[in-house]
Amino acid sequence: YGVRELGAFGGLAAKMPAMATLLVLLSMASVGLPGLAVFPGEFLAITGMFKSSWPLAVVAGTGVIFSAWYLLSALASVAFGPLKEPAMAGGGVRGLAAPELLAAALPCVACVVLGVCPQLLVGAIRPDVERVVALYPDHLESTVSLAATLPSPTP
Repeated sequence: YGVRELGAFGGLAAKMPAMATLLVLLSMASVGLPGLAVFPGEFLAITGMFKSSWPLAVVAGTGVIFSAWYLLSALASVAFGPLKEPAMAGGGVRGLAAPELLAAALPCVACVVLGVCPQLLVGAIRPDVERVVALYPDHLESTVSLAATLPSPTP
């Protein structure tokens, strides 16, 4: 559309359902929905913060809530409700073509895989995290041991 204002859009799910589906999935991942990629990182970070400074964890949790509110509000206004399109030279937009759909679906697949099997990434970065934790006081080691409690990926 060539427009950057969210208020210029609305109801695009009716016109581009595949794009809206991918947008909803990636928005839910960004919010930190369990089973999607961001949740394990948010969980480990906030749990680790509670062990060292619960006021900071409360601030972080509040930030998560406000960011989810903002993202879900933006998603509702862009994807759902009555169709509202900005004027565009050359006609309206079309749905996603197969190559575009594939390119957009790959991050969605990665979000689901890393959300269901976070140990794939946690296990890969664990040695580096342990080296960083060694630079700080002993109470931070509990965060690394918490990461070890995540389920291992199935072969």
